Amino acid sequence: MKRLSLQWRITIMTALLTCAACVLTNCLVGYTGMRYMDAIGSDISAFNATGEESPQAFDPTKATLDDERSRSS
Repeated sequence: MKRLSLQWRITIMTALLTCAACVLTNCLVGYTGMRYMDAIGSDISAFNATGEESPQAFDPTKATLDDERSRSS
């Protein structure tokens, strides 16, 4: 069997390391995202369980506009 040249060995090793880094990054981001989304969801559920009968909603037609924030600079 013919040995690969140094250039091809470096190329293959670089490609494998890049693929491994991408897969590990994807797994870690997915795991932490799922973990923190669950934490946020449980916090929201605990916040909503305050005993109010109807959910609070924002109605922009009833709210007064803040002129300083609504003007374009």
